[in-house]
Amino acid sequence: MSGVTKEIDTYVIHYSSSANGAVVAPEIFLSKTGRYVGKITFNKGAKTEINRDRLRVNYPLSSFNDIIDILRNEKPLFLTVFSDLNKGELSTTHEPVGEGELD
Repeated sequence: MSGVTKEIDTYVIHYSSSANGAVVAPEIFLSKTGRYVGKITFNKGAKTEINRDRLRVNYPLSSFNDIIDILRNEKPLFLTVFSDLNKGELSTTHEPVGEGELD
């Protein structure tokens, strides 16, 4: 089980709706030093995959707030795709127990 991992340091959220008012599943575009490396989607049935060195990890829409919380509060962050397992993850590095918020 080998995966492809990319570090990320910025994100852009696209959470839009269609002309008839239906909500379109949000997408979060991820970059490292201004270079696009992948995205997180929330589409039912979408695949987690690697496409031309760009990663896509799919989560259920119910995970949206958890993902945003991680993006806002943790660093460094990494996006990993295990394409042979159709699995992906948003992760941190090792952190000391009880580190808490520094703000």
